[in-house]
Amino acid sequence: MHKTIKLIRLSLGVIFLWYGFLKFFPHLSPAEVLATKTIDILFFGFFSPEVSIKLLALWEVVVGVGFLL
Repeated sequence: MHKTIKLIRLSLGVIFLWYGFLKFFPHLSPAEVLATKTIDILFFGFFSPEVSIKLLALWEVVVGVGFLL
């Protein structure tokens, strides 16, 4: 694999992992409010903000680990 592509993949993995990790702790993520409002609109309020931010955090961590592997 080309070194540039590998570096981009690893960089994205770290970013996804970091932002996902921050969302597990209330009020620590700078994108928490935006994320909960967006999920609320997309899913018509089906998920509570507490549940939606945890699901998003889990998804971002999984994607980050996927990029790193």
